[in-house]
Amino acid sequence: MAKGRITVAMLFLLSALSASADDNVTVVTASGETPYAMESISRIDFSETGITVVAQDKEGVTYAFDEIRKIVFTTTPTGIEPMTAAQKSKLTLTVADGGRSITVNGWGDRGAASLEIYSIGGGREVRIDEWNGTAVDVSSLPHGIYVLKAGSETAKFRK
Repeated sequence: MAKGRITVAMLFLLSALSASADDNVTVVTASGETPYAMESISRIDFSETGITVVAQDKEGVTYAFDEIRKIVFTTTPTGIEPMTAAQKSKLTLTVADGGRSITVNGWGDRGAASLEIYSIGGGREVRIDEWNGTAVDVSSLPHGIYVLKAGSETAKFRK
């Protein structure tokens, strides 16, 4: 079971990260820590008994699953900065009709705007070009977490 969790975590994180000079993967074992610059890793191979970290120069270091205590990913921040309180959306959402629609509170008299709803995976699920603040039908969306973008404002909701 631990091998499966390590495998999934490694594959997800390695594919999701674009390496910069300060990004590292550190393998922690009982005998110590071994850091690897993310940009120098060619691949990580998985076998029945462990993992092998293969560098760009094709030399690999093998670790048995039972000797790995943890694997730490250290990354530099992306270009996405956290929002300050002044930047946060003034929109609030109310899920109504048993999850069939959402009402956007705080839009007021701002006029028509493009409204889009994105799934937590990033896929656009709903688009209304000339939305004017009316309730939005979300009955076709499965239960989950979504981000609504109306004009330049965003808000999240759970259905």
